[in-house]
Amino acid sequence: DKHVVITPSARTYLDTPRFVPN
Repeated sequence: DKHVVITPSARTYLDTPRFVPN
């Protein structure tokens, strides 16, 4: 699952935990 997409979508933000600022 290498979908690197920077979008202002909450779904995409949750779908990509790699971009989640801990």
